Amino acid sequence: MRLNLPESEYGTPEAPSRFVVQLLEKVRAIPGVQSAATTNLLPLVGGGSNNGHVIEDFPLGPGELPPILASRWVTPSYFETMRIPFQEGHGFDRLDPDERVREA
Repeated sequence: MRLNLPESEYGTPEAPSRFVVQLLEKVRAIPGVQSAATTNLLPLVGGGSNNGHVIEDFPLGPGELPPILASRWVTPSYFETMRIPFQEGHGFDRLDPDERVREA
């Protein structure tokens, strides 16, 4: 399903993330649900967030613009829920709206 959670209607920037955490807890508690996760953009769907990023240890030269990187966010267990195998490394297991990284 699709949700629209504009931060402007939640009072604090962390509130939409807290809502998602609570929603996932309730969905996972439904009998028969094997796994649940969220993302801001499904695979193979165009669009998304394209932002300039400054990469540590790669300072920008004078007049140089930061590289534009497409970014998506997912909750823990997203890859397992979508049955996307890891070729290397592992997933993550923590979702804490109070400690999420905010774009400057």
